[in-house]
Parts: sequence; C-alpha cells; structure tokens
Amino acid sequence: MSVETESYRNPSISTRLGTFAREFLTNPVAASGAFIVLSAILVSVFGPYLVTDPTVTDPASRFAAPSFLDPSSSFLLGADQYGRDILARVIVGGRSTILLGVSASALGLALGVPIGLLTGYLGGKVDEVVMRLMDALMSFPSLLLGLLILTTLSSSIWNAILAVGIAYFPRIARVVRSSTISVKNEEYVKAAEARGESTVSIIFREILPNVTSAIIVEGTIRVGFAMLVGSSLSFLGLGAQPPAPDWGYMVAQARVTVYQSPYFLLWPSLALAYTVTGFNLLGDGLRDILDPQTRSD
Repeated sequence: MSVETESYRNPSISTRLGTFAREFLTNPVAASGAFIVLSAILVSVFGPYLVTDPTVTDPASRFAAPSFLDPSSSFLLGADQYGRDILARVIVGGRSTILLGVSASALGLALGVPIGLLTGYLGGKVDEVVMRLMDALMSFPSLLLGLLILTTLSSSIWNAILAVGIAYFPRIARVVRSSTISVKNEEYVKAAEARGESTVSIIFREILPNVTSAIIVEGTIRVGFAMLVGSSLSFLGLGAQPPAPDWGYMVAQARVTVYQSPYFLLWPSLALAYTVTGFNLLGDGLRDILDPQTRSD
C-alpha cells in the first residue's frame, strides 16, 4: 500500500475529530439526542444522591396522610401505594434500566461484530450456514426470545442483560456482515491480500476501521430497543427484582392501581419514552453524519 493511499484513507485524528464535532453540533437530530441521553444518564447517576431512599415502605414514618398522594411540595411526583416517593423511584430506577440497555447492546456488539466481520469477509459455506442460523434466531421476536432464554435462568437484572444481548446480536451480525461485504473488494483490502496478510489481520486492520461507523450507529440505536425489551421483561417480573426500583416493574405495579393514582403509571412511562427517544435520535443523527450515502440522499 502506497504512502499516498494510506494518507488518503487515514487523515489525522485531530482533523477527523474536528470535522465530526462540527457536523455533530450542527446536526439538530444528533445534538438533541445527545442532550436527552446525557441528561438521562446524569440524572440517573447523580440524582439518587439528592433524593430520599426509594425503598422506604412505612407510610407512617414518611407522612400522616394516606398513600397514593398526588404531587405536592413534599412529594413532587406523588407517592405510591406503599408510601414511597415516586420521584426517588423514577430517578433511581433509571440506573437499572439504562444499565440494562447499554450492557445488552454492548453484549450484542461483542457477539455480533466478530460474526458479521468473519462471515462477510469469508463468504461461501461459512457465511451461508451462519447466516441461516442468524435468520432462525431473528425469526423469534426479541421479547419472546428473551423470555425463552430467561425460562432457563433465574430472574435478575444480569440474566435479563444476557437474554436481551443474545436476542439482539443476530441483527447486529447481519448489519456488520452487510457493511463488510460492501468494503471487502476495495483496493486496500486487495492490496493486503496480495501482501499475504492473514485473514485476522485483514479483518481487524483493514475492514473493521472502515465499518466502525455502521457499528457505532447500530449499537446506539440498539440501546433504546434493549431498554424497551428489558423493561418489558421487568414488567413481567423477570428483570430487576423488588424492592429495587425499575421503570418496567414500576409500570407493572401501577397498572393495577391506575384508577387510584394515575401518576404512578405516568412518570416511569414518560421517563422510559424520553430516554429511548434520546438514543434513537442520537443513532439517527450519527447515521446522517457518518454515512455519506444518507448525507447525499
């Protein structure tokens, strides 16, 4: 590979970062998504230090009035049927919900990226067999596949992360495979093959850097989907276990008491919708910035 070709393919890191930062800040979709995601993460990380204990269940020790309090100066978002501060539970519940989404997406990337790179580059029978297996897994709805996996495991946040990550990695593998196929016939890959580089070297030195954009976009969008599936599992009692607060489990508790106190159902639902929307906007914005084809459309 010539010096000119290498220089053309790999401009300086500072130049690339500067260009990316300018495009990111001027892209309203990416910027708004980043603001929503950052605000949700900051509130979930630091908010619990500013609110009361969300697991306190003795109403008499908290207030004299009956439970199901409407929003007030003492309880800004009201209190649930056990006298627990809903604001505190929503804030603390964000930790487990966002953790599940990010961790499940990371697990899906760890499983799906190598498979997609390998099958996309090798092709042939390996690609055919592995992709048919991925198609078989993708034929199951993500929630159903997660339920099937959790039936063999105990109910916990960590097992829910494992189940959601496994449910999503076939989709990530297919996206990475498609991106790999689109670049494996480029001149720099052919030059590496002509130099006798190993398959592993070609995949990780030549192909992976050129499909990173697709991986970043897919991983970001998958966080939002993983949060929805994870919250659904918690809703069914298979995710975070009580008394730990979790947005999905809070909705499950609220559905049987919605007529007494609609606020208990409203706030965790809004928090989940807000955060998932942020990750989706961030992923869409990153796609616009990193994918030249979408920029030109």
